Amino acid sequence: MTALPLEKARQIIDAAFAKGSDLK
Repeated sequence: MTALPLEKARQIIDAAFAKGSDLK
């Protein structure tokens, strides 16, 4: 894992949030 796990998790969470917000 080259990138920081926190950074990756943050990006994934951000994407999930954006998708959820768009779905609402």
